[in-house]
Amino acid sequence: MKAAGATLLEGADPGELTLLDGKVVHPDGRSVAFRHAAGRRALGPGVAARRRPRPPLRRGRVLPAGDPAATADDRINSSLCYGFVAEIVAVRIDPDTLEIEVDRVSSVHDAGTVLDQTLLDGQVYGALVHGLGGAAYE
Repeated sequence: MKAAGATLLEGADPGELTLLDGKVVHPDGRSVAFRHAAGRRALGPGVAARRRPRPPLRRGRVLPAGDPAATADDRINSSLCYGFVAEIVAVRIDPDTLEIEVDRVSSVHDAGTVLDQTLLDGQVYGALVHGLGGAAYE
């Protein structure tokens, strides 16, 4: 945590930092929240760098250069990942036992820009199961 905080505090020595009240704190008073330090990996000898994808936006624009991590006020550009869903589920309910049987499911997703197929699949299945759970038990 101190190593990541030192990177965010631009060259601070990890040895001089303290962890206090959810922050990595420099003796001069500068600090960075744990949530920001945890999202970073301090690079050094023996540690591999990683590449973050920069998918294109609509109309040929690309993501701006720089670090896409959250800003100090926790803002991120997630506009590439907005998705929309419409689902219709036909069920049968036994009037005596109140047992629910799913008869048919229709699901339409506009996933936006797909960054990772596995995550997309999880969103599609998760949306369906979440909707069924909410309708049946909440």
